[in-house]
Order: sequence, then C-alpha cells, then structure tokens
Amino acid sequence: MTSPRIRTAVAGTALLALAALSACGSNASGTGALSDAGTASTGPVGIASSGSPAALPSGGSTATTPAHGTTTHTATPPSFPNTAQAYAQKAVNAYAHGQTALVKDYSNAGGVTSFQHLGHADTHWTFHASRPNGSDTDCLFDNDNGDRITVTLDPTMLGKPHAVTTAFIDRTEFGNSADGAVGALIQAWGDGDLPRVGAIGTAGTESSLSARTAPPSWTLSDTPLSDGGVDYTVVSASTPDGTLTFRVKNSAIGHAHAVSLQSG
Repeated sequence: MTSPRIRTAVAGTALLALAALSACGSNASGTGALSDAGTASTGPVGIASSGSPAALPSGGSTATTPAHGTTTHTATPPSFPNTAQAYAQKAVNAYAHGQTALVKDYSNAGGVTSFQHLGHADTHWTFHASRPNGSDTDCLFDNDNGDRITVTLDPTMLGKPHAVTTAFIDRTEFGNSADGAVGALIQAWGDGDLPRVGAIGTAGTESSLSARTAPPSWTLSDTPLSDGGVDYTVVSASTPDGTLTFRVKNSAIGHAHAVSLQSG
C-alpha cells in the first residue's frame, strides 16, 4: 500500500507538471486451584504504534499502475468466515498487525473498544481452543510468550461483519517469589498454556510437564538452598498424584525460565 509520504511526493510532482504545462499554455506462595484463563484485560490503550504496519482502508488494497505512470489502489473487501475459529483468527491477526480498519470490520463497537485496550504483545498467535460462553463462543489463542487472548463472538453474526463482541488478554507473569513462580507455572500447565509453562520454566520442564496431567489443586512449601555459591529455593508441590519438586534460581525470580522441575 502506498504510504502517505509517497502520495504526497506524487501530488507534488503533479503540481510541478501542471505548472510546466501552464507556462506552455496547456491545462493515507500458597495454595492454588485451576481457573478459567483468558479473562483478565490488561495493558495500555492503543492497538497500533508508530512502528506498527499502516492500517488498510477496508481489508487490504490492490495496486494498479495506469499508463500515465501513477499508482492507484482498489480496496479489497475482507472475508468473513462461517466458523468461529477462522473468524476469530482473522480478528486476532488484524489486531496483531495494527490493522485498525480490519479490527472494525470484524468487531462491533464493544469489540473495537476492547481491542483498543489490549496494548501490545508478541504477534505470533496460535489457536488453542473454542468453548461456549452462554449463547456466544470464546476462541482462545496463545502467543510465543504465553500470553492468552480470548475473543468472544456472536455465532449469529458469523459470515457477516462485526461478529466479535469482546477481546481480553491474560498476560504471562513470572511471580515475585519462588512459590509464586511455581504456582504460576502449575496454573499455566493446568490451563494448557504450554508456551507460558516454557516462558516461566526451563525447556526441560515444559517438555516433562507436557506429557503429564496437571493437578486440579496443590499446596506449596519452600526450602532455601545454596549450591556452589548460587542460591536457590526448592519448592515442593503436594498434589493428589504425589509430590513434585521444583528448583527456582533466586536471582531469576521475576524473570523468564527461573523454574526447573527436579523430580516427581
């Protein structure tokens, strides 16, 4: 799509050409229990920033070059899928790429406002699941950082504009204590948010837990440990299926990959 700066340059060229013709006489720590994820909205207002791709006027544009050498754009109407997953994916992609015109095409007034309040996040969104929400449908997507976005659609509007009614983002948090980090990891495990498990824990921890079933509830206890001059906290998670032991590097608390599964 031609940027406003390029169009201004073309306009200026046209004015110079007209002036030339005239001269010749011519004429834009504690206990935990699993809960539904994706219902907390956070982040500053704003879909796009100066670094985001420019919004398309109505779902996209097709460039053509007439014989006189200037470029024009013909708007390409957006498609409106008949399934909730495909429809929500298009809305999420539009949000991720700062395409505000498309966000408005896929969302009603409330949906547009909720997208505006999501703020910025990693843009690689992968579909997780769909589930009923009363008479509506929720579609959940996870990004590479483990953030989870929930897009709610009105099923009666599928195949038409403005089916999205709300959008919420639940951002990955790393905890400000050893047991807080472990609790957040177990919660993400139970929510099926493996990218978040991988963000909070080590790669080995994500791989190990992905093959197991998360407990519906747990109780945590922690013990300080010094190993070779490096301070750790060992956190035991008592679950209905036994005890899991996690090791948390104290200097990494509050940051990514602080937690590793030791046994269980």
